[in-house]
Amino acid sequence: MRWVTPVQSVAVASDIFFAGSKGANLTSCGASEIVLSAAAALEPSVDFSSGDLLRGRAFIGDWSAYEASVEREPKNEAQTNLHFFLMARLATWRRDRPGAAALRRHVERRDFPLRGEVLGMLEMVETGTLPAGTEATLVQWGRVVGRAKRRPMFLRQIAAEMLAFVGRDDSALHMTVEADALGLIDVTWMDRCPLFASMRSSPEFVAVRDRVATRARDAMDVLEGRVE
Repeated sequence: MRWVTPVQSVAVASDIFFAGSKGANLTSCGASEIVLSAAAALEPSVDFSSGDLLRGRAFIGDWSAYEASVEREPKNEAQTNLHFFLMARLATWRRDRPGAAALRRHVERRDFPLRGEVLGMLEMVETGTLPAGTEATLVQWGRVVGRAKRRPMFLRQIAAEMLAFVGRDDSALHMTVEADALGLIDVTWMDRCPLFASMRSSPEFVAVRDRVATRARDAMDVLEGRVE
């Protein structure tokens, strides 16, 4: 299969990896890593490719790319939101207080739309508690407005991570249930996100994970041409 543009490469490779093709690791999803790396080389401004590589490597316990990126500035102003949000999210996954402090110093020097939210995530990592007002913000983020489901689904994933970070597993599970109801296919996230380690043995989590896995398999059948 040949992809015409870096953006198309990123989209297909991300779908393959995060739908859990052939197992949730970069060794068995090597084709996805190759395509993402090639997309980043072809068009460095497409930061989604390097972002997906950072997340993918974190899923298998390789934090070297994250560590190298903590002090890295965004490639351009347009990528500031994406860069700092992703880095704050990964600091949460790793419970990395020194990394969060370093990121906060960069964020505080900038002005961008998600600055307050990113600072709230970093404060949570540094203090171990949800900042005042953050939970209300999460609810606001996850509102379903109109027919679009991707954004509220993704923000429920973020809410689940933050609630799991502070030990509120029941509330985190509730957010995964809501994301599942919106059509979640990110089975790799459910299998590999470090924050869910204490939840994975619960029957409720397993039930959600199995529904997401079924949906992911159906999506991969379409992507890989097994369904006409």
